[in-house]
Amino acid sequence: MAAKTALGRVDGTDELIRRMKAILKIVNKEMGRINRENAERGADRARQLVPYDTGALAESITIRGQGSTWRFGSFARENVNETRAFTMVAVWVEYGARKIPAHPYLRPASEFARALVPKDTKTFARELPFLVKNV
Repeated sequence: MAAKTALGRVDGTDELIRRMKAILKIVNKEMGRINRENAERGADRARQLVPYDTGALAESITIRGQGSTWRFGSFARENVNETRAFTMVAVWVEYGARKIPAHPYLRPASEFARALVPKDTKTFARELPFLVKNV
């Protein structure tokens, strides 16, 4: 049974909090790595699926994010007006327009990358006890 201190706190509380924060830091770092890798896989798959004309749309498929949040998509690299026009082209290719047939490339790539997440997180869950052993 845990002993209480003079202030009514349980001995070891500070150590427990320190360890839990360290474990959370490890989990956030590893989940960020997993999410970034899956975003890269999704971007690679989207580049394979996108229709190729000039190659500009394929080159625009990149990943963005930080920490544990990462995403991929078609992002223009220039000014705001060019970004809006480029985004419309990406939408027309993905969903089609009145006389333009749809050529989905982001949605199938997203489904492909999303399917990999459970496998990667299960692998991480098996490794977690070894990562936090000396915390």
